[in-house]
Amino acid sequence: SNQWSGNSFVVYGLYVKKTAQTSTGTSIIKINNIFISFNLKAGANIETQEGSNRVLVHKSDTGMSRSGIVSPGESRLLAKLDTNSEYSVTVSGGTIQVKVKNIREMDGYAEVTITWESDVKTPTSSPIPAPTLYPTPAPTKR
Repeated sequence: SNQWSGNSFVVYGLYVKKTAQTSTGTSIIKINNIFISFNLKAGANIETQEGSNRVLVHKSDTGMSRSGIVSPGESRLLAKLDTNSEYSVTVSGGTIQVKVKNIREMDGYAEVTITWESDVKTPTSSPIPAPTLYPTPAPTKR
């Protein structure tokens, strides 16, 4: 199990001034090829139309350019989340669930909870019976 699973995180918009209070948060959370950000409508982002003041979930695929050089590939917007909304995305080995607890536009951040559910399941019982402790007695003649 991932130690961060089920934890809450503070995600700041890109144009929030760094202060002592903002030092515990982050601007982007990356898990595998999934990115979680807060699209704060401020600064150079003031005219944003799509997903403004929402938590965005993006997916980036590594691609190969015509010259054979690995490039970042395309990025796709998977979800635009408001307070109390959630989104789940399947990645290699499991599922990531993002739930928005609170959006604080005036303070420039969102609080999100991220949960990881692994595809690997623990068996419920042993597939073969346990061995006997002692040899069984020899059969008797009839």
